[in-house]
Amino acid sequence: MNDNIIEFHNISKSYGDNVIIPNLNLNIKRGDFLTVIGSSGCGKTTMLKMINRLITPDKGEILINGKNIKDIDVVKLRRQIGYSIQGNMLFPHLTIAENVYYVPDLIREDEKNNHKNKNIESDEAYNKNKKEKLSILMKHVGLDDSFLNRFPHELSGGQQQRVGIARAIAAEPKLLLMDEPFGAIDEITRSQLQKQLKDIYNQFHQTIIFVTHDIGEALFLGQHVLVINHGVIDQYGTPSDILNNPATDFVKKLCERTRVLIDKKNNKI
Repeated sequence: MNDNIIEFHNISKSYGDNVIIPNLNLNIKRGDFLTVIGSSGCGKTTMLKMINRLITPDKGEILINGKNIKDIDVVKLRRQIGYSIQGNMLFPHLTIAENVYYVPDLIREDEKNNHKNKNIESDEAYNKNKKEKLSILMKHVGLDDSFLNRFPHELSGGQQQRVGIARAIAAEPKLLLMDEPFGAIDEITRSQLQKQLKDIYNQFHQTIIFVTHDIGEALFLGQHVLVINHGVIDQYGTPSDILNNPATDFVKKLCERTRVLIDKKNNKI
């Protein structure tokens, strides 16, 4: 089996005369936690959204598990990819339980409508498993079952973000895309969510691609870090490689602030 879960081959994207990504070639290993860092407008979110076909490249091919995503039904593609963004856009008219289990319930309905599937579990078994799974998912993101019957407007921003993560992993996707999911919440909640996301990764070993504008977050979370500058890869490596052996001046400047924060934390300055 190919070790790469995602492959970008000669990908380019422009908006008018504005070239966002000139020519991207990148392989992402199965089971990796890849953080993507770069300045605003550098192409990191564009790259992420190409994977689930929210954005279409002008040229090139993107493969998932060796298959061109253009050849995969877009609905099926997105249902097998977890997706978490800043704010998470929970459905306001649905309870937390309904929000979290939205994709598994859609998959369940498809299975029930597919008369060829004779091994589908009964409604009673499905609902029992759903109840148990919802409880487990809530624990993973630091919430208890009392939240399940609430609506999004009854939750704080940090709690909604936790629900968004639970929803992204509910269908047990092998690939999880995260676009600055912690960017709009307070520092304490952000730190808690970072640790919980690491715990989720260590337990399930999904492939995670996490876009952030915070180099400290990128270095803390990622097994590997991808630094993008004007749509071009400046450096790809482990957090230690990035921090201790910056490949370009851009990477070096990104790391300088992190070094200052680390020194302050250790009372070196």
